[in-house]
Amino acid sequence: MNHSQAFLVVLFLLFHFNAQNSFALQGWGTPNPSFSIIMCVLIVMLCLVLLVLAYAKFCLYSPPDLPIPPQSLRQLIQSSSRFSGIDQEVIESLPFFTFSSLKGSKEGLECVVCLSTFEQSEVLRLLPKCRHAFHMSCIDKWLQSHSSCPLCR
Repeated sequence: MNHSQAFLVVLFLLFHFNAQNSFALQGWGTPNPSFSIIMCVLIVMLCLVLLVLAYAKFCLYSPPDLPIPPQSLRQLIQSSSRFSGIDQEVIESLPFFTFSSLKGSKEGLECVVCLSTFEQSEVLRLLPKCRHAFHMSCIDKWLQSHSSCPLCR
């Protein structure tokens, strides 16, 4: 427990006991007006402390001024214009196979990118993490502008 939390707990306990005493003396009627004033002052102080802490956390922080080399700047501009796609070298390194090499039932299997069924002679690309397969040309275009599997997203 840090100092400010301990301070608030002590204040709460003090005013809790004072409030009980003032209510006991006055009966269950209206509370003591000085108690209301003190509570309002405490609430205002708490709000001010929270505002100062928020200002210190979010407004006073300045990131270090590091010079950006021109080459890095070009890469940054190119990567931001690509949105969240994957580099072509990474796409080309993904495994591929022919549809005819699959074992088991092949009926009804289709590419969810172009929505056409797979033919025996077509080459498919496999996404290794989720093991989903797509037409090579379809998934290559997809991955140039997206970084996730079209089925898993």
